[in-house]
Amino acid sequence: MFLRRIWAIMLCIVLCIGILAGCSGENNNGTVGGLDWLEGLGQTDSSEPEDLGELVILYTNDVHNVYDRNQNTGSLGYGALAAYREELEEKDQTVILIDGGDAMQGSTAGILSQGAYMVDIMNEAGYVFAVPGNHDFDFGVENLLKLADEVAEFSFLCCNFVDLSTGKAVFAPYVIEEYNGVQVAFIGITTPETVLTEPDSGRYG
Repeated sequence: MFLRRIWAIMLCIVLCIGILAGCSGENNNGTVGGLDWLEGLGQTDSSEPEDLGELVILYTNDVHNVYDRNQNTGSLGYGALAAYREELEEKDQTVILIDGGDAMQGSTAGILSQGAYMVDIMNEAGYVFAVPGNHDFDFGVENLLKLADEVAEFSFLCCNFVDLSTGKAVFAPYVIEEYNGVQVAFIGITTPETVLTEPDSGRYG
């Protein structure tokens, strides 16, 4: 399920953009964006990434509330991610920070706030887009919609989360933005295995 979601998101971005100047590699089971390679940044010249070009895309996936730095697990946390984004922007890079899902659930902070604390942190980190993962529905569909409408300062994208009463996508299925003269398309796809068990599950598909 995890690999299929990653594959779908990355395939869409590759097909629509054709230039992934700064995407990181693999996810590391709860680390922010699989960006543990950033641990060595600034230590030696060889640790610095090569020329990232004008457009950099940073992504996270399956963070599951691992929001702070943890040396034992290798998690960088959102603070380090935000610092890296700012570092790139200071070098006149255009940085787009996106999340591929499952950020809101996984720890006490997420449970007590039903994901709201995580969205607050993502706001501060500077996210631009997010795709809802299956666990982002754990606190109910209406809760997710409220967070997206009232709390998130970034946009949720999803082409296959549909209001069955209207037949229309609940969130924007995609967006096309222009960065540095380049049109970039982002398409949101939630894993098809997502099962809604809420009382209003008959309304959405």
